[in-house]
Amino acid sequence: MKKSSRISQAELIVRMLRKARTEDRAVRVSELMMAGIAHFTTRIMELRQRGFGIENEMWRNLDGRVCSQYWLTCDPEQDSE
Repeated sequence: MKKSSRISQAELIVRMLRKARTEDRAVRVSELMMAGIAHFTTRIMELRQRGFGIENEMWRNLDGRVCSQYWLTCDPEQDSE
């Protein structure tokens, strides 16, 4: 049987967060949803349990909708001590 080459949703989030960090920006929830990550809060919780520092920022836009974005603050696999 051929092994799937798809990456996990958690790994996709890590890649998105790392890329955004190099661009000095956050990853918006809309980006996560467009990437097909429906249960992103669960995946982010799993990443936090693995030692990733991920901060969430929420606000209301002008029409009252809640917006949210995530910042990678610590990457245990790439950051040096």
